[in-house]
Amino acid sequence: MQFGAGKKYNNPNGGVVLVLTLGTGIGSAIFLNGQLLPNTEFGHIEFEGIIAEKKAATVIREQENLSWKKWSKRVNKYLLYMEKIIS
Repeated sequence: MQFGAGKKYNNPNGGVVLVLTLGTGIGSAIFLNGQLLPNTEFGHIEFEGIIAEKKAATVIREQENLSWKKWSKRVNKYLLYMEKIIS
């Protein structure tokens, strides 16, 4: 929010910014008008019957030896699901 793509939204009228990171899990943060809303755990949301990060995290791609194409389809499904539940 200070240096990246969210910088232009880091102000009192900035609106809502969702940040997701994909690694050993799925990290998440929501900013409202530049202020962090605490305790988001969007990697722990149930998605397709299991915890989301057990399906879409980077480590899962590596463990299951998924192609980038297969993994990116999973991640895209997760992102569409997130869009649906938070919109």
